[in-house]
Amino acid sequence: MKFEDILGILGDFGRYQQFQYFLICIPIMLCACNDMANTFLSASSDHYCRVHDNQTYQENSRLKNCTIPYEVDDGEVEWSKCDRYNVTDQDCYDGEAEVMPCDNGWVYDTSTYERTVVHDASIFN
Repeated sequence: MKFEDILGILGDFGRYQQFQYFLICIPIMLCACNDMANTFLSASSDHYCRVHDNQTYQENSRLKNCTIPYEVDDGEVEWSKCDRYNVTDQDCYDGEAEVMPCDNGWVYDTSTYERTVVHDASIFN
């Protein structure tokens, strides 16, 4: 007995099989939407260390220039995302301050993504 013979005995893809297939597809589509949402909800935007509590993200500011280390590579400035100088916002880095990890969370650029899971998670750090 061949496979085609068995299919002839079982019958075609009928109404019952279509209904079962439809019932299986519903949770698969919902799971796919849930899995793909993470791609957009967990996006991370440009950020740097927060120095004081009411600080907002600014591309170029005196506070950022004074407290965040950076490197210049081929004329492009790369700001540190996880370190800052151990200075207060009244002081400015004078070449002698030590570099320390972020201790007060991060400030995020909200021009592209107003709020993401990554931004919310940084509140708890």
